[in-house]
Amino acid sequence: MRENPVSIAQIKKPLATVSNRKSMESGQGLLYQENYVLPRRMRLLCFCAVITGSTLFVNAQQARKTENIIFMMTDGLRWQEVFRGADSNLINKKYGKVADIESVRKDYWREDTDARRLALMPFLWQVVAKQGQIYGDRDKHSDAFVTNGLNFSYPGYSETLCGFADPRVKSNDKIPNPNLTVLEWLETKPGYRGKVAAFAAWDVFPSIFNANRAGFPVNAGYDAFAEASANPELIF
Repeated sequence: MRENPVSIAQIKKPLATVSNRKSMESGQGLLYQENYVLPRRMRLLCFCAVITGSTLFVNAQQARKTENIIFMMTDGLRWQEVFRGADSNLINKKYGKVADIESVRKDYWREDTDARRLALMPFLWQVVAKQGQIYGDRDKHSDAFVTNGLNFSYPGYSETLCGFADPRVKSNDKIPNPNLTVLEWLETKPGYRGKVAAFAAWDVFPSIFNANRAGFPVNAGYDAFAEASANPELIF
């Protein structure tokens, strides 16, 4: 039976705006109810946020201590390549700008879909898919999409990181985000304070995270990483 597509707004509840920060610090805030949902389109290459010091119990028999959580977002990555592998419509000079077509077909083309995606993204399907879970295969009606109606970078990142769309966020301009991201929310918690950082390739991320307010390091664009408070592990 076909499942109805589910939007981010249906999957997640808002984290909070800045005005709700006090209630969140008192433990009344609500984090995402589901694992994660990524927007369809995001800025080229992205950020990875490093959060240290959490504990995760893997199963009832064996507890493992997770020392770091790395949340990564990548841009320009189509779901078609992830779940279908190489696209035959792009392995050509006209649409894919491929110079050596035979070599590319030899390396990445397989008649079977599972074999084709494994050839293109071996780590994802040999390790991540086996040790974790992967969502977003639209051929199997696993749909996820942004709700802001804009389908470009800043609004998409803000919606993902805050858990809701905000009509005030409507451009890629470097305007400080009025909303609290999940990373800023974590930074307010005693167990995570001083253990959150974000690294990005796009120089708008300091605004997306509202770095001046957030209280954790945000390194973006070509800025040198020179945080005086950074410990050796974070610098590494």
